[in-house]
Amino acid sequence: MTNERELSAGLHGRVSGRAGIAYRVARVAWRVVAACLRVRVRVEGLEHLPQSGGFIVAGVPHRTWVDPFLLWGWLPAEPRLVFFGDARTMGRSPLRRAVLRLVGGVIPIPTAHRAGAVELHIAAAVEVLASGAAFCLFPETGPAAPLRSIRRLGAGVGYFALRSGTPLVPVVIGGNDELFFGRTIVVREREESGR
Repeated sequence: MTNERELSAGLHGRVSGRAGIAYRVARVAWRVVAACLRVRVRVEGLEHLPQSGGFIVAGVPHRTWVDPFLLWGWLPAEPRLVFFGDARTMGRSPLRRAVLRLVGGVIPIPTAHRAGAVELHIAAAVEVLASGAAFCLFPETGPAAPLRSIRRLGAGVGYFALRSGTPLVPVVIGGNDELFFGRTIVVREREESGR
């Protein structure tokens, strides 16, 4: 068992659909890192992405740590993304915690399942959606899936969409199974579904 520090449940940071200076600077910094590593990112289907906030982005397949950064760095800056993810990963290092404090807009999922946690997550997601931001999550669950397939999708993404009454936009990531110099990764938005 590890003693990794993890962020507490609930929304961290103030949220709006507008991308603040720290959010924009961090996006540029990530793009510079990707350019230095000669990682090419091609985005397709932006016309399917709603122009205003209050929608859910479901990214699949989630294969590596880079996946959230692909969506954050290459989807439009506005409406800004707010991520729902693992509290240990978000709080693992002082640098990560500092960046998250600066940029804000995350909803951590703690490892301990506490009473009322689901309602806390739903309230945070509803606050994000009401602010005009885009709520982003990776809905796969279970063990890794072979290439050209995805893992089972958890019911949570559908539950959030139904509970909030907001559109669900699937985003498919291709080429994220291995990372190396010169890699091309494709981020493809699909037509929104569920209104």
